[in-house]
Formats: sequence, C-alpha cells, structure tokens
Amino acid sequence: MIKPLKVLHVSHSYGGGGAGKGAARLHQAFLQNGLDSHLLALENNSDDPDPDNVVVCAHAREQRNARRKLSRWIMRRQSSANPVVKSLNLFNSSLLKDINAFNCDIVQLHWVGYGTLSIWEIGKINKPVVWKLPDMYALCGSEHYLLPDDPPRHVEGYRSTNRPDHEAGIDINKWLWRCKRLAWSGRDISVVAPSAWLCEQARQSKIFRESRTAHIINPLDSEVYKFDQSLTSNNRLGIKKKRHTFLLGFGSLNATHDPRKGYEHLLKALEILRKHRNVASLELLIFGGNQKGSSNVAGFRAHELGRLRTDEDIISAYNLCDGFVLPTLQDNLPNTVKEAACCGLPVAAYGVGGLPDLVEHLVTGYLARPRDPNDLAAGIQWLVNNYSMNLRECIANKSAMRHSPAKATESYCKFYEEVLHG
Repeated sequence: MIKPLKVLHVSHSYGGGGAGKGAARLHQAFLQNGLDSHLLALENNSDDPDPDNVVVCAHAREQRNARRKLSRWIMRRQSSANPVVKSLNLFNSSLLKDINAFNCDIVQLHWVGYGTLSIWEIGKINKPVVWKLPDMYALCGSEHYLLPDDPPRHVEGYRSTNRPDHEAGIDINKWLWRCKRLAWSGRDISVVAPSAWLCEQARQSKIFRESRTAHIINPLDSEVYKFDQSLTSNNRLGIKKKRHTFLLGFGSLNATHDPRKGYEHLLKALEILRKHRNVASLELLIFGGNQKGSSNVAGFRAHELGRLRTDEDIISAYNLCDGFVLPTLQDNLPNTVKEAACCGLPVAAYGVGGLPDLVEHLVTGYLARPRDPNDLAAGIQWLVNNYSMNLRECIANKSAMRHSPAKATESYCKFYEEVLHG
C-alpha cells in the first residue's frame, strides 16, 4: 500500500523535449498510483492543453525572459568547443515563492535549466528536496554534459589546472560551480539518477558525494508505448513499406543537428555498410530532424518525418521500424531508446552513459565501442541478421517490466520515506 505523500514537481516544461517528457511521465505515474502529485512549470509543451494538477507559472517565465539577455552576455565571456546546452541560473525567477507557499511533503526537481530556478533559490527551498538528474548540470558548472575527453572537474573540483584545452576566456564554469557549492552548503538535497552511470557520477561528485542518492529508472506507460503488430506494415504516417525491407529508425529532438546525438557517426557507419556489407534491403526512417519527405542518406533511401508531435504518430513510427539506432556520444537515459524498446525494437547504440541500462548486448541489441563507426556498422548488421517477431515481443515484454509506472512510483516512495524519516 503506497502511503499518501504529497509531492510538488518543479520543471522547466511539462512535456516537449526529453526532460519535460520525463517530468510529465513521473507526475502521471504518481497520479495513477495514488500519490497527491502536483507540477509547477514555466511552459506546457505537451499536446494536452489542461493536464491534471499542473500549474504553468507565467509570471516566473516573464521574469526569466527579462534576464536572458544578461545571462547570454555573461556566457559569451567564456568560449568553449562543447556544443551542449549550458545554463547560468544566477538570477532569481520568483518561482521560489510559489514553491515555498505550496503545502507538500517533498519538492521533486527535474530539469530546471535556462533560468527556471536560480542556484540561490534552490538552496532556499523550505521543504525536503529530491532532484531527479536529467543530465550532469547539478554536478558541474554551466555544462549539462561534459565532452567525453574533458577532465572530470565535477569529481576533482573546478580548478585552473584542470580546465579543458578547448575553453578560453573567463572560466565561468569554475565560478558557477563554486556558487553552487556555496548556495547548497549545509542544504540536504537528495538525488535520484535514472541511469546507473549518472548515479555513479553523482556519488563521485564533490557537490553530492555526501548526499543520499538512488538509481530509479524513469517510468513509461507500456499500455501506450507497446509493440503492435498491426502497425508494422499498415501505418498512419503514409509510408509504404516494401516487403523484405529492413526499416532502421533514427530519431531524437534535433536528431540530425545536435552533435551529441551522433548523426555524423551514423553517416559514417552507413557508408561502411554500403561499401562492405550486404544490407541492400536497408532503408531509414528519421524523425526529430528538420527535413520532411524522401531523401538519400549515405546511399540508402530515407523517409524523413520531421518532428512528430503526438504519441500516436511516434508509436506508429516505432512500430513501422524493424530496428533502431542512436549513436549518442553522451546521454543519461534517452527517451527514444526506452520508447523504441517498449515498442519491441532491437537497438544499436554506443555503450556510453545510461545505454547499458537499456540495451543487453547481443540479446536485445548491440552496444558498440564508443565513437567507433565500424563497430556501429557491425551493430546495425546484427539488427538486420537477428530480426524476428519473437525477438520484438521479448524486447517489448522486458521493457514493459523495466519501465513500469507502478514499480517506479513504489521505488520513489521508499526513497521519499528515507529522505523524510532517515
């Protein structure tokens, strides 16, 4: 029996990108399993105009927007080859008043970058705080992810002697990291990491190594995201799938333009496949990019869908595919891989970040050596050679158990009890 806890989620957005979807799905899982769950956000980017127990704080968004110009000016004092999004979060957004006035047992933080909640406001929350880490921002300076070859400054401490060679100008990351340590000193912030990799990063970090931490995988409703054999050939997306074609999916927000998602690595792997391996039946289904229509990608026919807005379209895309590839260079627990697996797709990916939590090598997919397009090509070949409906059903069943909303809710409740009562 789940105890009737009252939880306030705080997130930059409800729905939308990966982190916003993660916040929305956890909130909905709590509601479905008997918790008194509420969510504050600056934006509602879901396709539900009026979700249950969600408040969009327009006043905080307006204050945040007014300070964006100054934040961007400050960030330009530092140059970096790291293309991943960065957040300053130095200026108060006024969201703290709403949080502290809310009667709840736990404040559950999600992705709060882009000035959603300032570093100083986080330290002044008057309720027990649990932070579900969607990325590395809480551990680092302004970075949401470090580059693979960057020094582990979040573990060693941000010093002048361990600054990455690709950075120049004012070391804003060092300065911001020190502000976080100051603002959160003596504040008991507990941490949940969706992947084993990020949980270990938090435990090793100077900021959270003394904090209570837990590894709890994000929930996904397998009654919605599921393998549906009727969609494997007949599809609402208007794509005519040829018989004996192996349709390989690749998708993520800004899939073809975000360097971290590894599209350039996919192109190299496809070139290797075209020249050296027998995969003439391979076609691509790409979604989350900017293009729509048919195209040629590295010698293979590609169906580009652009950004898919509804769960129905996304589920149709996964079910139409025969396999999925995401050569991300650094990631926590990618929603696209979870969704693909719940729809029964074997996945080829680099074995980085939280991908080993989602893909069993040579069982439910292929984990290639990081940043090795040759091995990624071998992984795609493995998907083609080992495809079967039985494999898809097995993957879908395993994923449904792994991402159970009831299981996630139970794990969070146990962790909340530890936080509240020691």
